[in-house]
Amino acid sequence: MQKLKSFILILLLLASVSVSYSASTDTDYVNSVSPKLNQDLEIITQCEKNKLTIIECKKKLSNDKEKQQIVTKQKVPATTEIIEPPKNQKWWLKSVYDKNKPEKNWQNAVDGSLSLSDMSGNEAGTNNSLILNYMNRYNTITTQLSYNYAKYDYTDYNDSNGEISNIYSLNNAMNLSSRFDLNEKWFFQLGYDTGQDTDIPLEFRDFTYLGVGAFLLSSETLVLTGAAGIGRLEERFSAFYEDATGMSEYDYNEYFLTEKLTWNVTKKLTVTQNFSVSTGTKKMPIFGDSGLSKCIDTLPNASSYCVTGHDNLDHFDTSLEMKYQLNEYFNLSYTYTYTKDPQPILDDASTNTVNMLSVSFNYQ
Repeated sequence: MQKLKSFILILLLLASVSVSYSASTDTDYVNSVSPKLNQDLEIITQCEKNKLTIIECKKKLSNDKEKQQIVTKQKVPATTEIIEPPKNQKWWLKSVYDKNKPEKNWQNAVDGSLSLSDMSGNEAGTNNSLILNYMNRYNTITTQLSYNYAKYDYTDYNDSNGEISNIYSLNNAMNLSSRFDLNEKWFFQLGYDTGQDTDIPLEFRDFTYLGVGAFLLSSETLVLTGAAGIGRLEERFSAFYEDATGMSEYDYNEYFLTEKLTWNVTKKLTVTQNFSVSTGTKKMPIFGDSGLSKCIDTLPNASSYCVTGHDNLDHFDTSLEMKYQLNEYFNLSYTYTYTKDPQPILDDASTNTVNMLSVSFNYQ
């Protein structure tokens, strides 16, 4: 028994010497070889100083680690960058249900622009225009009234015979539209377009329409809408066109599809993209030069034109606008517009492009 006690004392003495030797080990060297081992040694030393058992020490370290993680999460700031919308944001582009419930009070806004355009394609020249818009909202109804006055100075090119003529014309156009927001996503719309042009051959154009649409995206930086519907188109032409074709007006229904994207890139820069396509529901005569085209029907009054076929009248156009906010009330913008008319009037070219620079104002 005495020998056993002596043996145990010798083991304890050796263990004490081993721990003492470990404590005197070069910690810098251990840390350079294995940072994890050095950290474990420091934990063992701390537990020995506090006279804790291995189980108690592990439990305390686990609780301390959880507390540290909670504190760290509370101190970490949010890293998501929030892009603030520009001042005078166009509220009429978004649903009345976007943030709040509809309110029975009036919202009003006006804007306008002076523009200089360079045209190419069938019409090559310049266009000076004035555009005025008034928007209001009451409850779930958003209404917009627009007026466009333009003065054209351009050269008209005839594809079939290469004739070039200088044309000066005035154009007046007005649009009245109303949107009824059904909920945060869906809306119903109706509107009326009318226009007059002193240019040959269009004298006036009326388009009454209705449709349904949706807010496909709606945030502080992006608003994307799409709509589809049907309208009634009436066009009346000049005496020149009637003498050439024997027709004085077009009157037919038209299906349309539209899309609009507004992107607030920064607080001052906004990009707007528009797209629309339409097709008539009634097959109309297509005209061409009788000397150069394959005619299927002649026209009265010994006209130099003839009917080359019948088809639904289609129309396609798209535009891209970049607007920079100069201050709270004024903006500078550039707009590119491309128009495609597969069945142009008589034998005019079917495409036109417009590059436009504008100075605009807004107040709300």
